[in-house]
Amino acid sequence: MEVFQNPTEPEVKFCELCQESIPEKEISSGKVISIEGKLICPRCKKKIIAPYRSFSIISFFFSFIGILLLCGLVVVGYLGKQTFSIEFSQIKSSFNNLKGNIEELRNSQTSLEERLKKTQEESNKSLIQRFESEILKLKKEQTISKKDFSERIETLKNLLFEQREEVDKKLLLLAERLSALEAAEKKRKQEIDQLGLGLEAVSKNTEKLISLVEELYRANSPETPLPTTEEEKQKYLTQLEKLLNEGNVEQRYDAVGKLEKIGGPKACKLVSSRLKDPDMWVRRFAAVVLGRMGGVIAIEELIKALDDKEQVVREAAFESLKKLTGKTHGYSPGLSQKERKRAIERWKAWWAIEKARLKSKKS
Repeated sequence: MEVFQNPTEPEVKFCELCQESIPEKEISSGKVISIEGKLICPRCKKKIIAPYRSFSIISFFFSFIGILLLCGLVVVGYLGKQTFSIEFSQIKSSFNNLKGNIEELRNSQTSLEERLKKTQEESNKSLIQRFESEILKLKKEQTISKKDFSERIETLKNLLFEQREEVDKKLLLLAERLSALEAAEKKRKQEIDQLGLGLEAVSKNTEKLISLVEELYRANSPETPLPTTEEEKQKYLTQLEKLLNEGNVEQRYDAVGKLEKIGGPKACKLVSSRLKDPDMWVRRFAAVVLGRMGGVIAIEELIKALDDKEQVVREAAFESLKKLTGKTHGYSPGLSQKERKRAIERWKAWWAIEKARLKSKKS
């Protein structure tokens, strides 16, 4: 029996990149490329080889430019060689010229030195001769002028003695004047001391007078019984406030004294308002009362009163502050306005710190 044999089917091959079938004609014609046993069709081959072609054209272009540059450098080097050789020959010739000039200068220098030596010797000789002749002349003149010299010395001595006598007289006059001035200064010092004592006595007398005036005001003012209830107190305070704003000097003075007896923050505020009263004695009394009443309001207002026009008010305010705080901060009522302002600034700075401390304590 004959066995039927199937003809072998041709093996189909595919492109590695696009995965399309490659016919045998293309493989046999050599259009297909095999890279490491992997086939690549002609279409994919073109895609791969195209960029390499452009790269080869670029490289050719750059190599051509490089060859041109090398040719240019060779030409420039050749021309530079020729110019350098010309310049070098010129420098050589100039150097030789300089050498000749230097030799000429040396020769001229030696000739000048010889001339200088000759002139120096001649001048020295002439100077020695002149000096000797002048010495001889002086010796002759000395013998003649000795008498004149002694006469001149005597005249100078007489003039000195006369001037000395005049100076001594002037010194005596000055000493007398100085003694007179010292005596006058002593008298003035004594007078100043007496004035100081008088001022102290006057200040003591003024204090006594002020205390007497206060006693008189208290004696003349009718003593009204103090209110007991809060309502009566408020009514009484409003009455006193009216008197402070609308009353005369005596009424205002009396109202300040009554407010001291009542006491409390409102009374303290009303008394501190009288530190701006038109009458200086009411202002002074208000400063004294605030010193007795005390409190934060009193200190703040008394610091302001340290710059009052009248010294009496300033003294009262300062004494009250000293009593309440125990400090002075370099203040004195008799200081000049500038020094007073500086001391008041110190008071204000201290009070700002103290006030903040008191607030923190309360909180």
